[in-house]
Amino acid sequence: MPGFTTQAQVTCDQCGGQGKVIKHACTTCHGRKLKTEKSEIQVEVEPGMKEGEEITFDGDSDEGPDFEAGDVVVKLTATRNKGDFRRRDIHLYTTYAIGLDDALLGFEHSIPHMDGHNITLKRTSVTQPGHVDTIREEGMPIRENGVVHGHGNLYVEYQVVLPERVDGDLRTALQRVFGRKQGTKDTHEEL
Repeated sequence: MPGFTTQAQVTCDQCGGQGKVIKHACTTCHGRKLKTEKSEIQVEVEPGMKEGEEITFDGDSDEGPDFEAGDVVVKLTATRNKGDFRRRDIHLYTTYAIGLDDALLGFEHSIPHMDGHNITLKRTSVTQPGHVDTIREEGMPIRENGVVHGHGNLYVEYQVVLPERVDGDLRTALQRVFGRKQGTKDTHEEL
């Protein structure tokens, strides 16, 4: 019975298919001409940069004996929320909870902005639930060609938080203010 002869091509274990063998291989790369190295890159995100903008570090990526170093490209992705603020293009949006007393009598409160400075919220009249105040120039920085020239707006929507219960002296005081007698119910004629 005749035997079979097979032939296969495999990569050379000595040269790795390069056709050359390094006689005195270093102890770091063992003749592969490459070593793994970690490095840190400082990424400076300037105020007002938008989602999707890219910061490129030329020549800071992988390199090898047969090719030049590539670039590291950092693509910005916005954090969905920074505290209570939401970003939409150059504008910021937030909600602010106030009590019934503030909604009826007005208020002056201070809230921290994303960058650390305080913003004064002031209302002197009745504030309806869902009312939105526009605070000009307190939004995101507006950048053109790397230069900041103004800011967008901050929109504050008020949520009126009612107490869970009203009883005792508070109930009596509210009945007196609203002209209701204890135990009576208002009827709506228009219904």
